[in-house]
Amino acid sequence: MKKFLFALSLFVLIAGFLAAYALYRPYDANNPKEITFEIPSGSTTKEIAEILKDSELVRSGKLFLLIVKTSGNENNIKAGRYTLKQDMDYDQIVSKLVRGSTYVEFARITIPEGYELRQITDLLVNKGLVEREEFEKALNPSLYDYSFLETVDTETLEGFLFPDTYDIPYSYGPGEIVKIFLDRFDDIMNETYKESLSDIGFSMKELITMASIIERETKYPPERKRVSGVFHNRLNKNMRFESCATVQYALGERKQSLSYEDTAISSPYNTYRMKGLPPGPIASPGEESIVAALYPENNDYLFFYAIPGDEKGRHVFSRTYQEHLSAQSKYKD
Repeated sequence: MKKFLFALSLFVLIAGFLAAYALYRPYDANNPKEITFEIPSGSTTKEIAEILKDSELVRSGKLFLLIVKTSGNENNIKAGRYTLKQDMDYDQIVSKLVRGSTYVEFARITIPEGYELRQITDLLVNKGLVEREEFEKALNPSLYDYSFLETVDTETLEGFLFPDTYDIPYSYGPGEIVKIFLDRFDDIMNETYKESLSDIGFSMKELITMASIIERETKYPPERKRVSGVFHNRLNKNMRFESCATVQYALGERKQSLSYEDTAISSPYNTYRMKGLPPGPIASPGEESIVAALYPENNDYLFFYAIPGDEKGRHVFSRTYQEHLSAQSKYKD
């Protein structure tokens, strides 16, 4: 009988140990899923335990209470908003709650390809991330130490705030936000691309200037390298680019169609009057446009004309001015 009672007691003890161990394990050791929750000011330890259990971060509120009390941290947990993972154990959770909130509020923003600095600034201002004047001050290239900015002699970072989707903490200052965009540009501009610059005889600023014009001139991706070929051909023949996109940049307005007065505006960005590349980029190009500028299609086209009403934004390409006029006449009729 004594042996039976001993065996029974041992069984109960082992079962209790296994049950406690099961409760002590992380909520899901194989899942680092992040859970965001809030501990209101004045919350009791019992209330905090319930919050954690309801948030699926601990298996047992009672075990959490016991661990907090035995560790001497019953009065040390801080109120705040937290983001913790389901694969954290009790000790890790208690440690985080004692140290205080690690939650960072951020805004998710998407900078579309082809956005200008003024549009990016508007986006950040409207999201409540920056004050306009302070952010504009932070757009001075001399404030940042990146190799790709060495040839940038303009006063702003037009073209170099890479278009992408970002999670930006509200706590960041203007300079820190600019660095997020520049870091992404640095990631994209790999060594292969940098080495290809010498093949086309461009500086980094000239590359991004060309890419920004390509970005703004066509929204149909399969045409980007062909459009690039046109501009490279014009550049090699010392012809004017005659890009409507550069005139729009000079005007500070993206008009549906340009008048004769528009194309006669006095500006170094007016490529209807000035030969060669404009002084700097006119927008932030995406990677496809950068690649197109680096590796243009080998063609002998010198003109392209946007097909009116084409949903994809395609163009007709011509080798001579006469062909170009014929294409316009065909689609206008």
